[in-house]
Amino acid sequence: MFVFYHGESYDYIGSSRMIYDMENNAFPHRLQPHAQQQSSLLKLEDIGMVIELDQVTKNEIYYHSMDRISHNNETEMISDFIRALKQKLSGSSVRLSGSIGRLPPSSLQRFLKKDRNIKGVVLSSYNSTFDNIFYHSIFDTGKNLNYTYYNKTEPQPESIQRHLTDFSVAVAQSLYLTLFKTSSPSIKISNEKIITLVDELLYCYLVSPSCEIFQNVTFLKSLDDKPYSVYVGVLSNSNVTTLTGLTLAWLTGERVQKNRTACHNNETDLSRQYFWMADEGDQGVCVESLMNYSLAQSPAFVIKDYDWTSQEYSTWTESVWQEKMSARAFIKPSRKQEILSLLSGLLVFIFSFVIVYFISSKANILFNQQALRSAAC
Repeated sequence: MFVFYHGESYDYIGSSRMIYDMENNAFPHRLQPHAQQQSSLLKLEDIGMVIELDQVTKNEIYYHSMDRISHNNETEMISDFIRALKQKLSGSSVRLSGSIGRLPPSSLQRFLKKDRNIKGVVLSSYNSTFDNIFYHSIFDTGKNLNYTYYNKTEPQPESIQRHLTDFSVAVAQSLYLTLFKTSSPSIKISNEKIITLVDELLYCYLVSPSCEIFQNVTFLKSLDDKPYSVYVGVLSNSNVTTLTGLTLAWLTGERVQKNRTACHNNETDLSRQYFWMADEGDQGVCVESLMNYSLAQSPAFVIKDYDWTSQEYSTWTESVWQEKMSARAFIKPSRKQEILSLLSGLLVFIFSFVIVYFISSKANILFNQQALRSAAC
């Protein structure tokens, strides 16, 4: 199961709510008596292993785990996965190193807080300190990450696109080998197509939402020119969240033979969702997907008579403007405009000194009272 958490930078809001729902028979949703088909409830004891992907911006990946990693032929799940991952990454552009016994700030910690028996590993491109100083901030942009868009051309060997492709393919193959004890089926698409997909996804999130993928999952030919904000608000659903869900449905869903009128969710089937997408064409196609949204709200605001001093769940709040309140914004000009204003002021200042000096030196001529009286007569 693929999971994208919302609000993890605010004391793990998303993962905390997921665990809370699992404990209260509400994940992925509460069972409805009127539904003929619906997803089975998932509980903490159903989790066999958690693989968390953190910052992966470099070609050296570290694995962090509280479990003892064995490098012999033991059948421990985490050890099997790490051994398989090392094997799959051999000869690629990515190296795998270990950091055993220490966990960085991660969603896995919320699971281990509830159940220490849950197996898990965090994969990241840092060992003890973050290598991306802009992580989870407004400065986590393509410009600051030195991202280059290749637009369906061959990326450089040391590009982030190639590193992410090698790493993601190795993780998928290693996970398949760990779970099914056999090599994964041959991938039907080439690495070049995967690299192109990775490049397009990075462009969509880091540069411009008016990209090919977001246009495929919607019928909008043009979206905003600037990247969408990843701001986390109280009970707010951002454009990034919606487009991420649609993209996941587009990549993992199945194309079904339904017209636009019939392509909609069924009240008696809560396990599947249907989306009408452009899908690289103007005719449109109906996509059937198991992708599902769930509410990422801190359980602290759901539990009745919650003890606010317990610090069990995140209690971040958001300050908002009332309708009748107003504010004045004093916009800071650009750097070029500031320099232009300064130079203009200096030129006027110097020019005024020249004029004053000229008038002062020629005052006996310009302001000769006798000459003025003679001219008047």
